[in-house]
Amino acid sequence: MRGIVFDADHTLIDFNADAVNAYERLCARCGARADGTGFLAAAYRKWEEHGLHRVDTERVLRGFHEIYREYVADLFSLASQEEPALSGREGEYIGLLSEEGKPLGASLETVARLSERYPIFVATNGLSAMQRGRLRAFAPYVRELFISEELGCIKPDAAFFSAMIARTGIPAGELLMVGDSYASDIVGGRAAGMRTCLLGAAGGESGADMTISRIEELLERL
Repeated sequence: MRGIVFDADHTLIDFNADAVNAYERLCARCGARADGTGFLAAAYRKWEEHGLHRVDTERVLRGFHEIYREYVADLFSLASQEEPALSGREGEYIGLLSEEGKPLGASLETVARLSERYPIFVATNGLSAMQRGRLRAFAPYVRELFISEELGCIKPDAAFFSAMIARTGIPAGELLMVGDSYASDIVGGRAAGMRTCLLGAAGGESGADMTISRIEELLERL
């Protein structure tokens, strides 16, 4: 193996903590009552309502970023029903979210140590400014960051993986794709000819070459 590609959310960075922190900072800014737990629960409901979890569908594959913006607007339309001060502030929320980026578990330390032996890359679905900002702590260890909005396609689309692999300069079979999403990371990585590692697997058959429950297990397995 000559390189490692990591997913971002729920693999390297803590989306739940980032979303709650950004929301609570926004509420403090505009004088709204902050219910971070309720906001996060609503965010996941709206994510599913907008179908963003169905990355295997043509609608999401081709329109992810537009749907994402609609999802955030819908989420804040809902939130403003209880807190009118939040109305129309989804752009501010996205900006505040880009300033977050809490490493998940031992992810930062693990990536730092692995970068001494392998080139490290990150592949993420999301908006460019948001994801680049949230991944800034990993910048010293990451050779290149691949963001779906910049590539014009999302994981698991073959076009995403083809463009990413070409830019790494490493053959697909010598790259390891590490992520928590079977549909995005494992399916896409396998189809592209990469080795794959599913993070958070509870055991059993996963379809990945490797399964781990904690990211630091990579230090022992590689």
